[in-house]
Amino acid sequence: MDITAFSNDDFNIKDWINKILESLDSQNDKDAYVGSLIMKLQLYVQQVNGNIEDISQSVLGSLPRIFRETQLLQQEAVALKDKMSVVKDEIAKIEKDTSLSINSLAKIDKIKCDLEKAKQSLHEADNWSVLANEVEESFETGDIEMISKKIFSMQKSLSMLTNTIDYEEKKLQLEGLKNRLEAIASPQLVQAFTTRNLEQSKLYVTIFNQISRLDQLEKYYKNCTRVNLTSEWQKITTNSEDPFPQHLMLFFDKLLTTFPEQSKTTASLFVSPLSTFPERTSESRSDQSRSVPPLSIPPDSNSPAINSDPSKITLTLEIYTELLSTLSPTFENQISIYLRQYPPAEQLIPLINIKTIFDNFSINLSHLLDNITSKNSKLPTLPLAKSIYSPLVTFISKYTTYETAYLNQQLINLQLTPSTSDLSELIHELSLSIPKIYEIINGSIKRCVNLTNCCGYNQLIMSLNNLLINYLINYTNCLSLISQIKSKTENWNLFQQCLTLMQIIGNLQLTINDINRQLITTFNDYNNKLINNNNNFTKYHLLLINNSDKSLKEFINTINDDIFNDINNRINQLCLKLYKVTYEVVFTPIYTQLLVIKSLKWSKNDNIDVNEVNESLIDLPDYSFIPQEFITLIGQYLMTLPQHLEPFLLTDNPSLNYALKMADDKFNHLEGGSGGFTGILLGIVAKDACQMFFDQILGIRELDAKGCKQLAVDIDYLGNIFEELGLKLTDNLQAVAALLRLGADDYLEGSVGYNPRIVAAVRQMRNIPSG
Repeated sequence: MDITAFSNDDFNIKDWINKILESLDSQNDKDAYVGSLIMKLQLYVQQVNGNIEDISQSVLGSLPRIFRETQLLQQEAVALKDKMSVVKDEIAKIEKDTSLSINSLAKIDKIKCDLEKAKQSLHEADNWSVLANEVEESFETGDIEMISKKIFSMQKSLSMLTNTIDYEEKKLQLEGLKNRLEAIASPQLVQAFTTRNLEQSKLYVTIFNQISRLDQLEKYYKNCTRVNLTSEWQKITTNSEDPFPQHLMLFFDKLLTTFPEQSKTTASLFVSPLSTFPERTSESRSDQSRSVPPLSIPPDSNSPAINSDPSKITLTLEIYTELLSTLSPTFENQISIYLRQYPPAEQLIPLINIKTIFDNFSINLSHLLDNITSKNSKLPTLPLAKSIYSPLVTFISKYTTYETAYLNQQLINLQLTPSTSDLSELIHELSLSIPKIYEIINGSIKRCVNLTNCCGYNQLIMSLNNLLINYLINYTNCLSLISQIKSKTENWNLFQQCLTLMQIIGNLQLTINDINRQLITTFNDYNNKLINNNNNFTKYHLLLINNSDKSLKEFINTINDDIFNDINNRINQLCLKLYKVTYEVVFTPIYTQLLVIKSLKWSKNDNIDVNEVNESLIDLPDYSFIPQEFITLIGQYLMTLPQHLEPFLLTDNPSLNYALKMADDKFNHLEGGSGGFTGILLGIVAKDACQMFFDQILGIRELDAKGCKQLAVDIDYLGNIFEELGLKLTDNLQAVAALLRLGADDYLEGSVGYNPRIVAAVRQMRNIPSG
């Protein structure tokens, strides 16, 4: 039987029994098998118990021996402790007995060291005098290598004479000799650096390193290299008739080609630390003065890998940084001269092309550095990057001027002013201009990205606002033209033109909203790139803008603001004015007809009435009266109004809906779909018509019975017209109609519940006593 399952940590007796019995079919087989299993398990238990007992007996038998061995170890430990104590006492006694002797030996050793130092100082002092005489002889021969050896030996001697009285004088003397050596060597080392004589250059590097003038030699090297590259720039500018951008590309190509070679040369020359002369031994004074080891030469250019020590490229970076900052003629002057060849409105595109050349050079140089250095190298590239883009900073600061001039020229090219003062032509031109304005602004955003890498965000917004302000003048002119041609009679053509212009303005506002979102998205993306950028060559907020920290903060703080807040306000004012003019165009015919109410004959005693009224007509029913001409004209006009709105209802018109919402809060509940504004506009016209009708009625001086019925019929007619249009009369007008129909005897009782002011006004017009 397999009992390995009993040793598992997750052993479960129920699972084990079920697994054993699941293969048996009948109950009898299971009972017999269980009995057999029990017997086997009992045997295993007996076997395990026997094994445990045997092991226990063995352990008990071993305990006496373990106890004896433990006692022996304890005894040996006590004995070792006693021996260590005796040794400690002996050491203390020896220290006490020999302390005086050791102190004496220490004093003697110190005296010996002082004597040796004094002896060495005397040797070096004597050697200094000898070397000083020999170096003067070497200066007469002009042997630079021999002079450097002597100066190096004097330098070693001087290090041993720091405590002498004339140390400062000797130090000044040594510096004077170094200056003389540098003056003699400078023409030759300049020639070696200029002609790129590597072996000769290495010799001078070693010499200057040994006399502690390596920093000065680096200045010579940087100056010579910079002069060579400057001469290349002057050759390009003087020997070629190509335009400045071509000169720039040729020079940048030359710098990119030269950079790897220059870095390799610099790395091979200025290997740090350079080997120096070995320490002197205690040989004779004369040997010391004349036995000088040969100059050490740094390894050749194939020995050190450039990418093994990125710090070796730093000198080349400094050379390029100084070169780009000191070129003559300067990039900035050349750019200014080149741009003056173009009119002010056309200077932006050439400037962007020049900026692209700088970008390409910067990116290629960055890739070049990545290829010749390790990925984790921390090179000081920011000064070089700043020197590359430094000539552009002045022009970037004037970006608003360039962009504004360019945009104004593009606006002029739109030719929005028609050859005639035709309103429909002007409105058509404005409709076609919105997609063009959108394209112009998109192009402006791209130019901002290309020229300023979005660091000119605030300047772009200024230019765009200026563009849109000038563009909106066309809408103002169109609105003025509408105001001039509007009349007091109905003019459906003008009304449709007003709605078309309203639709165009709404489309313009929606377009500006879209541009606003696009700008925020674009500049947020670039803002994140600037913040998370680790490449100094693309930290444009540090390269293209003066006071970059403040500019970046302003850039971040204003990026989510309403970019076109002033433009939106101007468009809103345009909507309000146009809506007012449109409403005047719509309402003027109604207004004109309602003005005649006061001039009509409402009473036989009225001074205007020249005809006698038949008293028998007073009690005629309502159908005996027909609506007067003024109200029928108003009704016909209102029934015609929806037909003239039909062209704007055929399709969904979000632009017109948006403009109406800007102009009047009553349209704010408009939802998507065509024709939503018709009912609201009719409702506004109907409400104002009722109000004016009511005001004109209150201006009637006297009403007789016939006049009351005629006016009530007129009001009912207007109510029927409104009902056809899905509208209804105002409560005040309905109250007037009801009060006009009351008999004089029933007036006081029937007028209960109506507005007291209206009740009093109608009672006064009808000359009904107050009670």
